[in-house]
Parts: sequence; structure tokens; C-alpha cells
Amino acid sequence: MALSLDAATGTHIGDRKEQQDRVAIIPSKRLKGTALVVLADGAGGYTGGAAAAEQVIRTATNLFEGFSPKDESPSSCCARSPPRRTW
Repeated sequence: MALSLDAATGTHIGDRKEQQDRVAIIPSKRLKGTALVVLADGAGGYTGGAAAAEQVIRTATNLFEGFSPKDESPSSCCARSPPRRTW
């Protein structure tokens, strides 16, 4: 059974001065018809929230570029993410 999906992203800044949230649809370079959707929540207007959300998108993109369902599960792909930092 074939499945077709059209996707788009959008954000709403609300009453904040800066939109820190990030959303991305990352198409796979290795698997035709496969994409990863990532939603990274900012830090509620605190300093560094936008940069942190951008880092989540970059990390997800890097991990997904190497993902192959023949070689690993989605959960093991996520487990390859860098260790979490506590500030």
C-alpha cells in the first residue's frame, strides 16, 4: 500500500520578542520517502533558548543522516545522541 504525505511547518511567536521554538522536516538522504519530524521547544524566553533548540535540530539531522533501519532501530539511533549537559 502506497502512502503519500504532504507536510508543512509553522510557528506563532505569541507575545514573546523572539521565537525560540524550532521545527524541522528532515528528508532522508539514504531512504527514499522517509523523513524525520523534529519539534524543539525553546526555553520560554530565557537566554540561549533559540540556540538550544537549533542544536536539537542539528543533532537530530546528524543522527538521522546515518540511520538505516536495516542496521539499527529508531531507539538505538536516538541512543547515539551526545550526552545531555546540565548547565
